[in-house]
Amino acid sequence: MRIWKKGVLVLAVEVAVLLALHTALIHWLAENNVVAAIFAAGPHVPRLTLGLAGVFVLVRLLAVLCLPGVVLSRLGMAVLSRLVKRRDARAPKV
Repeated sequence: MRIWKKGVLVLAVEVAVLLALHTALIHWLAENNVVAAIFAAGPHVPRLTLGLAGVFVLVRLLAVLCLPGVVLSRLGMAVLSRLVKRRDARAPKV
């Protein structure tokens, strides 16, 4: 039971960190009007802005494409491992 709770807790922390990073980046990018700076590319665009825009794209891909699958697979593995342990505990001992 402790391992199951630890796994769910680790998963919840990972999801919270990724979504918090996504939210923080999207607010920062919106406040600094990064889209206009990127479309008007040139030497005047700060490297930090371009770097954080790239990080945002990667975080967005992870949050939208990978995160739902990772969450479902980990929860499924946790439930199945718990069911297997329960079945093994009920099995007659020979």
